[in-house]
Amino acid sequence: MAEFFTKENITFILGLIGSLGTAVTFIKSLINNRTNFSIKAVTFETAEKGILTYLMFINNSHKPITITSLSICVNGIFYPAILTPEEVRRTINTIGKEIVGAHYEYSTSFPIALTGEYSTSGYIFFPLPKGISVPSAKMFSLKVCTNRGTAVEKLLELNDVQ
Repeated sequence: MAEFFTKENITFILGLIGSLGTAVTFIKSLINNRTNFSIKAVTFETAEKGILTYLMFINNSHKPITITSLSICVNGIFYPAILTPEEVRRTINTIGKEIVGAHYEYSTSFPIALTGEYSTSGYIFFPLPKGISVPSAKMFSLKVCTNRGTAVEKLLELNDVQ
């Protein structure tokens, strides 16, 4: 037993423990700091002027991410979202003929900044040229441009959408 506790063996064991700790920390850091965000569709409506969606943006990583633009694919062509806030929905409350209240909702302004482990949501409006018909489908594709490099294409399901 005394032969096992030599200076060389103790040094080797301590070095091995330190190397394993460094490797585990490095792998954990890669997993926690990678780009990991998701988008979920809450609503999806088509109109003559374009497509209105209410989207949830979820940052699952520890590092912040900024979404600089979004484009939706219709018939194989990507159409960009409006980057500045624009009125997308208006609710007028009346009693008889008298207006007693009004509520206006606007599209989300870009860029959308998501800090680590954070989410936000909002209306996104994609204007379409006249004559473009939106096919009915269970899924739609978004091209997402971020501050973290190239554009990412996300496929969103419409099963849960109202």
